[in-house]
Amino acid sequence: MTQRTENLLGALTLLVTDAMFALDSLPALAGSTARAMLNAIGQYLNASIELLRDAVALSHPAAVRTVACLVNASLVEKRTGVDKRSVALALTEVGRQSWRAMA
Repeated sequence: MTQRTENLLGALTLLVTDAMFALDSLPALAGSTARAMLNAIGQYLNASIELLRDAVALSHPAAVRTVACLVNASLVEKRTGVDKRSVALALTEVGRQSWRAMA
């Protein structure tokens, strides 16, 4: 490997690390489960907790706790679902910015 290649790889590593730590500045996104759920909510617009928990392979109680944490952090909002037993989840503006930062 040439010195230039090593320098470029080192610079890339620093950029990736900085981006990862920037996400951790929000306590709600400190864990990989919360980041996975935020990503799923960004991918599946107005999806139910049931659909999202299946997408990220979580139990229903774990998904509900994760969503509650994201809602409390103002990253996600709950909307009326297709029936009275479900809710539809959507990203807030702050949630959208965090989701884009993860991409």
